[in-house]
Order: sequence, then structure tokens, then C-alpha cells
Amino acid sequence: MMRIDEHFWSPAHSHELSEDDLWKIIDIVKEENLFRSPVLYFCCDCLEPIADNDRRCRCSLCTKQWHLRCIPASPDDIHHPFHSYHPLKLLIDVPPHNSKRECDACQEELQSYFYHCSMCDFSMHVRCSKDPPPPIVETAKCHEHTLTCMVRNDTFTCNACGTHGERCPYVCAPCGVMFHRECINLPHVININRHDHRVSHTYSLGFGKRKCMICHKKVDWRYGAYSCSKCPDYYVVHSKCATRVDVWDGEELEGVAEGAAH
Repeated sequence: MMRIDEHFWSPAHSHELSEDDLWKIIDIVKEENLFRSPVLYFCCDCLEPIADNDRRCRCSLCTKQWHLRCIPASPDDIHHPFHSYHPLKLLIDVPPHNSKRECDACQEELQSYFYHCSMCDFSMHVRCSKDPPPPIVETAKCHEHTLTCMVRNDTFTCNACGTHGERCPYVCAPCGVMFHRECINLPHVININRHDHRVSHTYSLGFGKRKCMICHKKVDWRYGAYSCSKCPDYYVVHSKCATRVDVWDGEELEGVAEGAAH
């Protein structure tokens, strides 16, 4: 573990630079001006490709590059509304000993840069600190009431998809339901390439034993899933299976007449 005012990177970057040098040696560049080579670069933090029009940062001493959104604007500690109890310190590469290695906002692995609160064992990617989950969602597709993000490390089962979650659910306290962030806007009506009819999302299938027609595993009737209104006792699909990129075309069909062009 290193604070950014001690060194730039440690194992993730071999050039040890002082704080004074850090912000001088990073060049913000645009693809239209530089790097016209066909080489595909990947961000050293989020590990995703750097698109042609992405603003990027690079070390002028080597070829390592980062999305601009993935690096901090300064080495200062921050006060963030997603964790308002204590300031967050900017760390590099490795979480403190015995700390978890996942971002509390997105649950993905921590990489180069992240903010950390040692008192609460709370960590957040720099990119997530710039685009945190909204604290309140008033118009979620998954529920008719306002949902509040509960910033806690509590295990729960998502009412929209029926799968496990470990932290930061969106909650409706009066109804006693919880949702993953990625499930609060699940589409209501979709076409999938495994069935001839449309399937619709429902939040309870009603009592009965069913299996998913994609993965062939059990579907818990108490939680959300997709079903076919024309084949209600036969065709049921897990929410996660129905919305896989290799199954669903990404289009919401609620309000679109069946057979209409879209």
C-alpha cells in the first residue's frame, strides 16, 4: 500500500515519481492528435480498451495509459457523499492488509487508483467516485416507489433477479424489497433469441416449481424473472439469463405493439 504522495505507482508502475513530478509527467492527449498507430491500448486501471475518441492519460516514460476518468485529478483526500462519515484517502495498487479488494460502489476489483477509508474498510474506484450510484432513485422501472441506496456491507437477495448481493442495495423500506443497482431498470418486455414469443418481467411468478429454459436451473418463484404470457406454465427465464448479451438484443419493447417495426 502506498499513498500517492509517497510514490506514483509501486508494482503496477515501475517509475517512482515524487508528488511534485506526478502531475507533470502525465500528459492528457486526444486520439485525433496522437497515437494514430493501429495498436489497441487498454486502461491500466479498469482494464477496458481505450476508444479512439476517449480522453486518455499516459506516462511519458513508458507506454502505460489510462482513461482520464480512471485517474484522480489531484492527490488530495476527498469528502464523498457516498461515504460521508470520514474523508477518503487516495491509495495505489494494493489495499491495506486484511482489507477487501473490491470497490464498494461497483463491486469490481480494485486496480491502480482508489479511495479508501481505513476506519470503515470502505474503498471506491476513482472512476466510481466521479460517477457514484445515485443516493435516491425516484423513477425506477423495477418498483413503483422511491428507492434509496443503502451504503452498507449487508448481504441480500435482489427482488428483481433473485441472485445474491453483498453491499449497497437499493431499498424500499415500506415494501421490504431490495435491488441491485444494475437491476433497478431491468426492461419490462423483451424479445430473446431462445423463444418465439416476447417475455415479460414479473416480480413474483406465484408458487410452483420451475426451471429456467436457458440455464435449466431452478427459478425461485419468490423473486423476479421473465415469463411468456402465451406459455405461462412452461416458459420461464432467470432475469440474468434473459438479459445476457448473447440472448437479448438490448431493446425494451414495452408499449410497442407485437409485430410492429422498431
